[in-house]
Amino acid sequence: MNLIFAGVAFTGGALLLKRQPSPIKPRLDVPGLLLVSSGVFCLVYGFSNAAIHGWATPSTYGFLAAGVVLLVAFALWQGRAAHPLLPPQVVLDRNRGGAYLSMFIAAAGMFGIFLFLTYYLQLTLGYSPLVTGVTFLPISGCLILMANLSTIVLMPRFGQSRWWPLGCWPQQPGRPGWPSWARTPPTPRACSAHSSWPESA
Repeated sequence: MNLIFAGVAFTGGALLLKRQPSPIKPRLDVPGLLLVSSGVFCLVYGFSNAAIHGWATPSTYGFLAAGVVLLVAFALWQGRAAHPLLPPQVVLDRNRGGAYLSMFIAAAGMFGIFLFLTYYLQLTLGYSPLVTGVTFLPISGCLILMANLSTIVLMPRFGQSRWWPLGCWPQQPGRPGWPSWARTPPTPRACSAHSSWPESA
């Protein structure tokens, strides 16, 4: 399902976007790139390995510890690098840092929903990968709709500080209802409605 949208986006970009070469050649922070990529890889591998071999194995806590060390080293290096990937003043700024933290929490929750809903729809209800992808379309549609509505209409008129809590709190009543939903397998239509409602707010 994702490949279809990616193919449409790639084709449209190749046909409609014009190449605009920049006169300034940005320099890449290669040590920072290696540190953050290795750190994230170690964390992902460690958490994935814990599901198979448990938390007490060296291949789990060793990779997790290495990931933390590498990410700390990346944060320290960004304060010394001539062309940092993530300048410290960006995240230390109150507004930007708060925005990044909010987006991190929202994205973590959203990807967690996608992960466990995928397990439930395919392993419990027996849906195929294609049907599972179609079931997620209401979430994507509501996210696209509300992202454009909030940035074009609501934020210029009312400001951004009011709408973040109003967008997060209505999602919470849907979380306790999921265990009861899992006990009673829904129809595909009800499944689509349940999967779209928590994130559409």
